[in-house]
Amino acid sequence: MGLFSLFSSKVKTGALRVGAAFNGARMLRQFKNWRTSNGSPDGEIITDLPTLRYRCRDLHKNNAIARAAEDAITRNVVGLGLKMQTAVDYAALSRELNISSEEAEKLADDFEQKIESAWHAYYNSTACDARGVSDGPEKTRLALSSVLQSGDVFATFPRINGFPRLGLIEADQVQNPQHRSSTASLREGVQVDENGAPVGYWVNTNQEQWPQDLRFVPKIGAESGRAIILHLFREERPGQNRGIPWAAPVIEQLKNLDGYEKSEITAALVSSFLTFFVEKPVGATGHALPGATSEAEEELGPDFQAGPAAILELPGGWKVNPHNPGRPNANAVGFIESALKKIGSALGVPFEMLLSHYTTSFTSARAARIEFWKTVTVWRSWLVENFMRVWYEEFLTDAIISGRVDAPGFFTSDTLRRAWAGANWFGPALGQINEKVETDAIAAVIGIGGKSATAAFAEAYGTDYEDTIRALGRERKFRERLGVKLALDETTYVNIANKAANAEIAKTQEEIDALSNTPPEN
Repeated sequence: MGLFSLFSSKVKTGALRVGAAFNGARMLRQFKNWRTSNGSPDGEIITDLPTLRYRCRDLHKNNAIARAAEDAITRNVVGLGLKMQTAVDYAALSRELNISSEEAEKLADDFEQKIESAWHAYYNSTACDARGVSDGPEKTRLALSSVLQSGDVFATFPRINGFPRLGLIEADQVQNPQHRSSTASLREGVQVDENGAPVGYWVNTNQEQWPQDLRFVPKIGAESGRAIILHLFREERPGQNRGIPWAAPVIEQLKNLDGYEKSEITAALVSSFLTFFVEKPVGATGHALPGATSEAEEELGPDFQAGPAAILELPGGWKVNPHNPGRPNANAVGFIESALKKIGSALGVPFEMLLSHYTTSFTSARAARIEFWKTVTVWRSWLVENFMRVWYEEFLTDAIISGRVDAPGFFTSDTLRRAWAGANWFGPALGQINEKVETDAIAAVIGIGGKSATAAFAEAYGTDYEDTIRALGRERKFRERLGVKLALDETTYVNIANKAANAEIAKTQEEIDALSNTPPEN
């Protein structure tokens, strides 16, 4: 018998020996009132969902901190709207269509110019709205805001006057028929198949909720294969079919903090008044106010009031005790800031961003901004992949069917469909605190090939690099026509940046060479 076989574990029959290995699972005194649930994702969510929605919407309307946190997300994720730049896969076109790279590039360039122009005109007008009220950027902000407040929102793409429009349906309108209890195949208005996959939604077209006017809307068209209704929510557990409002984990903290602030404000308001308690001597009866000579005068109240240089007379033995509640509370600010830091951490919005309060240092402010930008990036990526791409593909499909653009193979090959529908989406930029330092860094990283100019411009400024270059060309021609020459134009600055980058590379190489030539230590 070898050494390994002597000490190797053997599988034996019988019961598994178990024990309490985690302190968090032990029945300790401090845990006796801790009540937990062990339901399925939908089972835990559906019962509490209406109350969570109503409370989160109330916080949105009446709580400054909740509103500030939500606005910080929508303002930075969407801002003035998400700009689309087509990114057709030339290589896929050349390979799948069996044409040369030059032919594929020419075909794609013509397609990109037409579809970008058509999309921007459509997205930036009310023509994209099924109600004809809002433009694309506003609908995008509304979709994100609805997910934050209600947990989910639904989008439809009705074709009106020859164009696919966007309609948004509030979360409450998707509900079970006759408000029946949810079952294995019906989850709060979501009809699922035997695998738990959504196949359609029961929509109450009456926004007032009652009486119900339900319509079943399939998720995908049976003949067209196109999206009929889109369900937007962030899945937190496998098998989840309805979304949870964003502020749900901090509802209690927000409400308690709001009550504490109101109490402190009320106490400070009361302490701003001059308040006294009149102490009568032992055995004194009646009111016997100073200056009163009859019962009628006593009923009129005192005929004196405190004031500058006032000399007031009190009956013998009477005393006046001032009341001072000791407000404002010197510790209130520190307590509130501590609570806000915890709330902001749960929502992914740092304290500095939550209050737009930057009083520490440049490094600290930039670190908070960068950390917040990770939250923004996650939300924007989710919004683009689950909403904007679907919306754009619906518009693109309609444009190809109507003959406004030509995209060979779009309907016959999934590879070509993805190649033609490729696009990049840009939103508000991170912004700069020290513009000169950060601009020099951007120019240097482009100069050494560490990042494309397209990506750098999108991240730093939220602009399209190609649009910027075209605008610079027009400006240069305009200046030349008028005979105007700038002391420092864009070409000069790029040359300076490239020289700086090259000098940095040379310096780094010199340091590497110096280290390589250094004799080893004994």
